[in-house]
Amino acid sequence: MSAANPLVNFSGVLGNNVLSVGADLSFNTATGNFTRINTGLSLAHVDLIAALALNDKADLLNASYYHTFTHRFSTNENTFTIGTQHALDPLTTLKARVDNYEKASAFIQHECRPKSFFTVSGEVDTKAIEKSAKVGLALALKPPSQHEMVAGLQEQ
Repeated sequence: MSAANPLVNFSGVLGNNVLSVGADLSFNTATGNFTRINTGLSLAHVDLIAALALNDKADLLNASYYHTFTHRFSTNENTFTIGTQHALDPLTTLKARVDNYEKASAFIQHECRPKSFFTVSGEVDTKAIEKSAKVGLALALKPPSQHEMVAGLQEQ
């Protein structure tokens, strides 16, 4: 891409703690085409969280409200996913979901220290149990902040 034909990017979100609207766009000035078009809308209330996203140049629609419905326009394919989440204790969360293609997945995540997590996940196609299931392990560590380090040194 030359300076004479730049790629123009725009992304932004407007909103508050109840309603947010956002977009992520890229325009190729050489071809006159949008190379990326993603938009989203979210609504949050005390007992409700809902989101609507239109991605992949308006080809993929994602909607969430205690369940997820996805429609891919180019293939006219729909996916319905329903899931649940349960806090086993203040530091441990269990999530599970299943979709209309009978693909089931779950994970358990434990906060081993502030903002640091250990996660075990799995996914299986229940229509093809004989095939291998997917299993994952993740460790996400956040180093202590400078304030936490100073506080820790002062305690010693």
